[in-house]
Amino acid sequence: MGNCCQYKEFIKELGYCKSEMNVWGTDYHIMQTVWNIQRKVKEFYPPNGIPQHIMDSMKLMEERMKIANDQLAITCERIIIDVEQERQKVYPNG
Repeated sequence: MGNCCQYKEFIKELGYCKSEMNVWGTDYHIMQTVWNIQRKVKEFYPPNGIPQHIMDSMKLMEERMKIANDQLAITCERIIIDVEQERQKVYPNG
């Protein structure tokens, strides 16, 4: 464990992850990949020419990534709560 500032910085960084921002050199907006693929597929295939199995797969991917995005936020919030409780124990006045 670190000093009080390290606790606060870690909590702030986890908040960025939860809020789908760039932190630690990584973009935490999970849906960005989905949107990029959907856009590229729409550009590649002619209008109304995307095969149904591709459409179905992209819809399933989007649904699963939304679940993953929700899980990311839940997990970060759990870590934030735990780290904040630990910080309060170690630095009650900080």
